Amino acid sequence: MALINAKAVSFNEIRVIICVNGYTVKNEFVVREIGFWSRNINSVIPFSSRITYNSLSSIDKTTINYLLNAHHGIGIKKQPNNGLLPSETCGVIKSIYHMCSDKFDDSKRIYIGYADDLNALQLLHKAGLSHLAINVKKLFEIEPPSNAKITEMCHYGKGIYSPCSLHEDLMNQMPPLCAKVKSLILAEWIHEHSIEKIKPLPQENV
Repeated sequence: MALINAKAVSFNEIRVIICVNGYTVKNEFVVREIGFWSRNINSVIPFSSRITYNSLSSIDKTTINYLLNAHHGIGIKKQPNNGLLPSETCGVIKSIYHMCSDKFDDSKRIYIGYADDLNALQLLHKAGLSHLAINVKKLFEIEPPSNAKITEMCHYGKGIYSPCSLHEDLMNQMPPLCAKVKSLILAEWIHEHSIEKIKPLPQENV
């Protein structure tokens, strides 16, 4: 899987940013939501779960309990109305990519941003789109906000930054990390730093 040099890509060349939430059980990632941002839409696709808690190993139970209580708050019994099946993930990702296209995208905005997330990259690979994947963490010398920093932002959880209905309250009193909101915040961060990156250097006094 040959990855593109992120530093050679500008913000204007990114069509969509994709973030995912789910669980890794039995050494396989089970997607529960795909959040995405584009210039036309910022939304989330929920997925149903067919995991049976009692059938899991103690390690997998510990993992799911941590994610439910201290990370994204998506319980395995939480079933969204008309949620898609994990087997439909590849079709969903391809649909998102084409849906986020416009006339300018066809020749300029072709890349898919993800945030140093191996699960997101593997889903893009399964969908046959990993050759368009850009790790936004490598765009600039400064790193984008981490998951923890995102949920600590003063505007997180308010208005357009509110987590979707798939999430439940966390036991650690922090707001749950929503893939939709994360994709929006990452897009705003990239745009901000792209503008700073292309500002002219200050001139010396003569």
